[in-house]
Amino acid sequence: MDMNKLTVHHLTHIAQVDTSEHGLGGYSLVTRKAWCFEIPAHLRLWASLNLLEHLVSYTQLAFEAATNGIPPSSVILKGTNSMTAAG
Repeated sequence: MDMNKLTVHHLTHIAQVDTSEHGLGGYSLVTRKAWCFEIPAHLRLWASLNLLEHLVSYTQLAFEAATNGIPPSSVILKGTNSMTAAG
């Protein structure tokens, strides 16, 4: 049996992400580092906001991995404002 399912966890990574038709970005509440990406004008409205919310979620994980590393026992909480992208 996996002991991680029986123990209390403390969050090691906490982040908030958001997107719009103009860009996407995220902020780590632990390291206080932020990032943003402006979508070029010719690519705006090419993808749905739902797709962009998924992309920003994965991008935040990559950002956390690149800046801090994500050890195997990490507990990550990432917030977004899209209910359909939280998967």
